[in-house]
Amino acid sequence: MPAQPTVADFMVTDLYTLTPDTDIRDAVDFLLEHKISGAPVVDETGALLGVISEKDCLKLLAKGADHQRVAGTVAEYMTTDPETLPSRMDIYFAA
Repeated sequence: MPAQPTVADFMVTDLYTLTPDTDIRDAVDFLLEHKISGAPVVDETGALLGVISEKDCLKLLAKGADHQRVAGTVAEYMTTDPETLPSRMDIYFAA
């Protein structure tokens, strides 16, 4: 029986990353420019601090609803406890 495909067979390993001090508006532009739905947020050593996603960026809409200029950094909007999957996990189980 052939081996089942794993998460590693489908995951991206060459990632675009952001830092926690990146302006949130620049981060939104970055995601749009690279046509990605999210990016890891890393420190100067490359250690994972969190993830900024489209969902996180939607918080900007709520803050700007009263026509205020939205400001802040990625650190203020990112998810700091992202759920992860082991790369060896069966892709069907992951789905």
